[in-house]
Amino acid sequence: MADGERVRARRVLAATGVTDILPDLPGIPERWGRSVLHCPYCHGWEARDKAVGVLATDLTMAMHQVLLWRQWSADVVLFLHTAGTPDAAQIEQLAARGIRTVSGEVAGVEGTGAGIRMANGDLMDRDVLVVFTRLEARAGYLEELGILPVDQHMGEVVFGTAVPAEPTGATAVPGVYAAGNLAAPSLQVMAAGAAGLMAGAAINGDLVAEDTAVAVGTALAAGSAGTV
Repeated sequence: MADGERVRARRVLAATGVTDILPDLPGIPERWGRSVLHCPYCHGWEARDKAVGVLATDLTMAMHQVLLWRQWSADVVLFLHTAGTPDAAQIEQLAARGIRTVSGEVAGVEGTGAGIRMANGDLMDRDVLVVFTRLEARAGYLEELGILPVDQHMGEVVFGTAVPAEPTGATAVPGVYAAGNLAAPSLQVMAAGAAGLMAGAAINGDLVAEDTAVAVGTALAAGSAGTV
């Protein structure tokens, strides 16, 4: 522990989740989870019919996000920022869905909602700004066991890291399990909780097997194995 105390356990379930690495722009951290969002499945209902901006730091991910958020609002603007220029097919998709684009870098987010201050000084009012976050596994404490996070991909885009684990939660290190967003960054609360349940059941089964093996060994040593 932080104070030097040592705690021993027969099994460990790591469920420390991830950290959202936000775009490095003023005004984003203090609005995170309120007017700066990332997931339409988490926040779409609350942002329905509002003026939505999507910040493009990676064009592939921005296109994915902007088309999803267009389901929730007819007023969606794609801020190209540092992501480059859409190709012909992407421009066609944006036009067909009535999604406007704004060129130039974004300098920060202001106001009570998510006002977008451009580097040229212009201010565009938006109720919500959607950003792409990198989901970093909180797994530093597992490194000494040899458990290291690995990159997670959506197509060719790395969207985060995770601790490799089996469906039961078992890692490559015997006795150590991982569940929830630590092992699968994109899981929502219900699925993450279910993963914890599965890992808990697997750990219980593991402990039952171990206890039974110890009991059999003790019985054999006492000469009573197989008797009733």
